[in-house]
Amino acid sequence: MSTETPSIITTHKTSRALPTSLLQNLIKPFGNKLVQPGDALPAGSPVLTPDSSVYKYCNVEHRVVEGIHVYDISAKSSSKQHDGDAKHEGDVKHNGDDEYMGVGEMNGAGRGEAGKRKQIYYFCGGGWQSPPSKEHWKLCTQLAQAGTKRGISTTVSVISYPLAPNSPASITLPLLEKLYYTLLSPQPTDNTTETNDIEITLAGDSSGANIALSLTLSILNKDEHAPAPHALLLLSPPVDLRNTNPEMQAIEPHDPVLTIPFVQSTARAWCTGVRSDTPDSHPAPSIAYDDPCVSPLFADVAVLRARGVLVHGVVGGYDVLTPDALLFREKLVREGVQGRWLEWERQMHCFILAGAGYGLPEGKEAVEWVEGVLFDG
Repeated sequence: MSTETPSIITTHKTSRALPTSLLQNLIKPFGNKLVQPGDALPAGSPVLTPDSSVYKYCNVEHRVVEGIHVYDISAKSSSKQHDGDAKHEGDVKHNGDDEYMGVGEMNGAGRGEAGKRKQIYYFCGGGWQSPPSKEHWKLCTQLAQAGTKRGISTTVSVISYPLAPNSPASITLPLLEKLYYTLLSPQPTDNTTETNDIEITLAGDSSGANIALSLTLSILNKDEHAPAPHALLLLSPPVDLRNTNPEMQAIEPHDPVLTIPFVQSTARAWCTGVRSDTPDSHPAPSIAYDDPCVSPLFADVAVLRARGVLVHGVVGGYDVLTPDALLFREKLVREGVQGRWLEWERQMHCFILAGAGYGLPEGKEAVEWVEGVLFDG
């Protein structure tokens, strides 16, 4: 069932398949351990190893843009998808260090029909502290394939942003602002018309969705001449890092993976650079939890309507972060920002990744819904 508001079309779903219910009950006793960050990584953009599953269907090209490692995923031609077993990290094509490519300089990656080109920059979640999981790589692979199968030239680029606690928000966000301008600004090419026909989406899940949204709002509100993406795709986004919404307490007993203390600890690592296993010292100035640059619920979203940026979202009812995400959606509606949202009751945080990684029914349907929004809308 779809309900249309003045600007946001929200699809509500309530079903929950037996495998999903069983999984939620199975992981509930130790769900926090599944998302617990590992050892703190060094400051700066980490070098990533794409999951081996990517190479069966896609090519991966590695480049460094403004000091940030970027991994461009594009679908192989159908004739190359049957070359045998998935390849490994050694098959990543590397461009030279410090080489960058902005709009129009993707070396033809993911080329499809002339005039139809989509670029998705994806920020993976992980509490602002963990590199992408295999589920992230699988989701990005599926999105790259989905566009290409529709005859749309599609590249999904995984952004390896610097991670807390050694690269907290006060260090990382300025670096990502430089990256944003470089990636979204048209670059000269042999065919000058190519710079204007790429539709750019900034996407992410969980903490990655927070970055995609916060970064865009911060830049567009500061600089009226800044390039704007066509759309934002927010999967289970945290939008208020205070994490004090009373409705979170009602959901917490049902949330299989997140607890309120856990999400508060991840926000502390991002905003202050401090977590339980690191020294109580600040590598950089702290940012207040309610600062709009990290909590977009408090940002001025009218600029999104003014610049024509669509805001799409996916949220689950068994996710302690959803109440604030719904408040943010209401704010978008009040300001007339357009987009499409999928709200699925009794689904856990980032349930879409369970569809991409393990084939759970609701997650698979959420992936298909996202594909429809990005490529058929």
